[in-house]
Amino acid sequence: MVSKSLVVILIGGALFYFFFLRGGQGDPLPQNFKKVSAELIKKQQVIGIDVRSPGEVQSNPAEGALHIPMGDFENEASNLEKDKHYVVFCETGMRASVVIKQMKSMGFKKVSNIRDWRAWNRLKEK
Repeated sequence: MVSKSLVVILIGGALFYFFFLRGGQGDPLPQNFKKVSAELIKKQQVIGIDVRSPGEVQSNPAEGALHIPMGDFENEASNLEKDKHYVVFCETGMRASVVIKQMKSMGFKKVSNIRDWRAWNRLKEK
């Protein structure tokens, strides 16, 4: 019989892989995403959406991104253009995954999860 702790370890490992290594929901990023997105961000062809809470954003701002807390996203999504390319992020990628799933169900086609605000800030610096 399999012990409960082994089951917990296996499930935890699977969740870690899915959300952190694989990136959760959303399209996988292309190999050249950093080069392409930095250029597209400068041209304002890729729009960042920060779904963290106001307190998180105040402590660690994501420059140039829209701030739409996850809890407000459904109400605010009607203000977004569905044909634009959006990169969604939060602190760890978990909330971004949930929002990306919502966006896809609303008809958004070009959405990516870049996991966290640090990645967005690194792309903005290029």
